[in-house]
Amino acid sequence: MRQASARTGLVVAALAVAAAVVVTFAGAAQKPVSRTQYAALLRSGEAKVGKVERAAQLGLARKAARPEMKRLILAWAAGEKAFGESLQAVRPPADAASANAELARGELAYAGDLTDAAGKLPSNASAIAGKLGKLLSASTGEQTIQRALTKLRVAGYY
Repeated sequence: MRQASARTGLVVAALAVAAAVVVTFAGAAQKPVSRTQYAALLRSGEAKVGKVERAAQLGLARKAARPEMKRLILAWAAGEKAFGESLQAVRPPADAASANAELARGELAYAGDLTDAAGKLPSNASAIAGKLGKLLSASTGEQTIQRALTKLRVAGYY
């Protein structure tokens, strides 16, 4: 009987330690940032995404071949995804919390839209721009990003 209660006590102690670890990591998962830090995060993230987006646009302008365009679009998608994930990893100021969550969702959704579009490019280089425009015109991710950025501009972050 004594051995069973010792085992039960050990299990309870192990569960308590595990719960404490989970609570600690859950609280540390989102790093709180100041208004200035958050504005800098937005500028930095948008600059990084803008760089890979411009590379894709230049590829379209010079009518790059399908494999190169696919690579450029996938790099753009990776940039969007990385920015969305970085937004999820911070706790913004209270007045930006809902817009931040919306922006993160939009960035991740747009990354998915870009990834899907990269797999549907036509083989004719001159037709890629039209097809990409058509595929992305209905992007809910892009619409969500624009709504969130508008909210952040109104709040003075952008």
